[in-house]
Amino acid sequence: MNLENFIQNQISIFKILYFCLLSFPEAIIKSLGLSFLFSITYFFSMMYANNEIIALYNAGISLTRIKTPILLISILLVILTFFFNETLSIPLTREKNLFFNQLIGISNNYDNRNITISDQKNNFVIYANKYKDETQEITNCIIVFTDENNKLRKKIVSEKGKYNPDSKEWTFYNNIVYEIEGNKVKITNQSEYLSPFIDTDPQVFKNLTNDVKTMDLKLAADYIKKIRFLNPDKYSQIATDFYQRLFECLSPLVMIIIACSVNYKFKKNVLLFSILSCICIAVVYYVVQMLTLILAHQGIIQPALGSLFPFAFILLFTALSSRLLRKL
Repeated sequence: MNLENFIQNQISIFKILYFCLLSFPEAIIKSLGLSFLFSITYFFSMMYANNEIIALYNAGISLTRIKTPILLISILLVILTFFFNETLSIPLTREKNLFFNQLIGISNNYDNRNITISDQKNNFVIYANKYKDETQEITNCIIVFTDENNKLRKKIVSEKGKYNPDSKEWTFYNNIVYEIEGNKVKITNQSEYLSPFIDTDPQVFKNLTNDVKTMDLKLAADYIKKIRFLNPDKYSQIATDFYQRLFECLSPLVMIIIACSVNYKFKKNVLLFSILSCICIAVVYYVVQMLTLILAHQGIIQPALGSLFPFAFILLFTALSSRLLRKL
């Protein structure tokens, strides 16, 4: 998918190989679930095809006893996958994205447009036409202050606002201030306006929709908490990506549960039909996941539900199918 960019920018083969090396941990994470699905399916299908299961039954070993160690290993695998993803895969993915942007000449800026931030604690709303990350400035701003009863108290139209990292405050320049005094509106011009109530972190103005998947986990969690109250319109999309990152480690567990729940009692072509059965259930899982993530991105369902519902659906489906198979 990046071949055209590599050719147009005349990227050397060594840089391309380095780019592929940085992508390797991410590829492991994505392929881990399906690899366990096929390996466990092969194990059970061969055991049934060669009638080894009959020998195990005669020795007093139940199928549950065979599946229990596999499921326990899958739980351990989820934990290891999570730490592998957070400690190696995500940092290298972050480095890969930066390296790719350098290769094709794209600057890594987080500039954003048409941002609205709401602070319910200090009762104000900021609208900015543009945010420039390099200078931490917002331009063409409108700040609206309300009282405890949500009645309009003051409005400021500002040419630009600049963040001071030392004092952690915003200074607004070339302002028109509208203040409501009883039934009258007082209009004044101020070259500079500084309010101790406006201490919003500049990162909430950034365009971080994609970066929430690759930024430090603690920083991403703090950002989600802030964006929920300061920019509710963006919360659903960003939070869904964050929870998808957290629960991506469940994919191997889901695939192993699918492989353990399939009926291997086929009379012929046990391996082929077993693999087809597993693939069909896995496709259902990924389709349900795709639909729930779309709904979560649009705010129709809770962000965490977008990643957890497919997992719960497969657990319920496999439990019902296993119970049904015992009766047949």
